Amino acid sequence: MEFFLGERDGATLLRVAESGFASLDVSADLQSQHLEGNTEGWAHEFGLLKARAERAAA
Repeated sequence: MEFFLGERDGATLLRVAESGFASLDVSADLQSQHLEGNTEGWAHEFGLLKARAERAAA
């Protein structure tokens, strides 16, 4: 996991890079399932983080 903070158009940009799925000792299908699950999970977490940041800024 790597987290990167930056600035874009006067706002804070958070980027997350997660790797290692190809090295999991499971089938390619399970690797894909893990990747998809994590992608969906991060989308959910970022939504919560965005909402909290917007409330704090108000």
